[in-house]
Amino acid sequence: MEEYWRPGPDGNDIQKTNVPNLRMRFRLDSYQDETRLVLGGALSHQARRQAALAARGD
Repeated sequence: MEEYWRPGPDGNDIQKTNVPNLRMRFRLDSYQDETRLVLGGALSHQARRQAALAARGD
């Protein structure tokens, strides 16, 4: 398989990695969920900080 760079099961070559596609799908889904969680928290923090600065008049 020459598409090793693709995320999840699309880039998995079970003969080389010995990792089942179902496990690769789980890893990809977990990674995406955690990324969304972190980005959501960062955006929320940024919005609260901007609101606090606007309330102070800075």
